[in-house]
Amino acid sequence: MIRPIFFITVVFGLLVASSQGANAALCFQYTKSGGGISVAQADIPAPNKCVTFALYERVLNTPSTLAGVGTGSLCTSTNSPMVLFHYTYEGCLPLGGENYFESGTCRLQLNRDLGLPTQFSVCRGALITGKPGVSGKAGNFFNQDDLVITKCDSDTDINYQVPSGQVADCSQFKLRLQSSEQPSQSPGNMRQSP
Repeated sequence: MIRPIFFITVVFGLLVASSQGANAALCFQYTKSGGGISVAQADIPAPNKCVTFALYERVLNTPSTLAGVGTGSLCTSTNSPMVLFHYTYEGCLPLGGENYFESGTCRLQLNRDLGLPTQFSVCRGALITGKPGVSGKAGNFFNQDDLVITKCDSDTDINYQVPSGQVADCSQFKLRLQSSEQPSQSPGNMRQSP
């Protein structure tokens, strides 16, 4: 009688250990104003709880990437189906020859089951662009129903895993805009990326 209970206990322990090792991932994307897809190996926190995490930008099969990274905080509201999201982001690659930095704060409505994808969002933020060694230009943005948070698989889908490459990748490439002759965009018209 002790053997079957021991076996069940061992199997249950292995199942719990393997599920804890799985990487839950969230994907953040401004769907209307542009930008890449940023991935966080995190999950939506319980009501009245917050999580902080690193963000990395998806680089495979994404023509608009700046290969940037950032940090984020996500809190779930206590009494309403909403999450509060704050992030900072710095592009590794230049945008039209200029460095790119952005910070934003958003409120996003969860679906009826308090899950994803999010249903509506309001975001406000600031961005700075400029050529290295020169004073940058500051701008700001306000977006409604643009940012969407979805689930993504950073364990098995290579598109959502932490990018690889060389240390010098940030200095070797220039991101082309729609035409390589186009000048840099003004801060008011730039992409947003968490």
